[in-house]
Amino acid sequence: MVTRFDCVITYHHNIHTCGVARFNRYLADHLKIPMLSFTELANDTYNFPLISIKESEMLHEDVVEFYSIIEKTKVRYSVVFHSFSGTETEINFLNGAEEVMALNAQMASEIFPYRADVLTGYTVATPLPNISIPNSYEIKMITFGMAHKIQSSGYVKVARLLNDSARTSVLEIS
Repeated sequence: MVTRFDCVITYHHNIHTCGVARFNRYLADHLKIPMLSFTELANDTYNFPLISIKESEMLHEDVVEFYSIIEKTKVRYSVVFHSFSGTETEINFLNGAEEVMALNAQMASEIFPYRADVLTGYTVATPLPNISIPNSYEIKMITFGMAHKIQSSGYVKVARLLNDSARTSVLEIS
């Protein structure tokens, strides 16, 4: 059973370029708790954060600082992993967490040897709040890719084609 949290702690904040940040924003809004940077944890104002982490996208020095803050504050926490590769820091987070969640079954199976009580979640595309999609359109395109590809020349060409078309359209980028 997942415990009641008072904040979501994350490294990722830009919901327009990062899927982890979108997930965290949606989760924090759903739970009606703040989404905060890991550096804000040092303020000692939160008692039980949900740490949502994808270490593979973090700078090494930030990973070290993040875990150092956890050790210094001695805060009780649960952790959600967006990726898992068995690094020393990930293992430290696992060992200190009251609850551990992996966002898919494969990741949960990788965490299982370290924590047999790992919870398996399931993540799907999370909508951004307050973004309206027209009810009627003639063309709907859905593309799956990494956020850094949004500014690629391929998307620029698609945007030009859609803008030059007389037809109404919606382009969704995951």
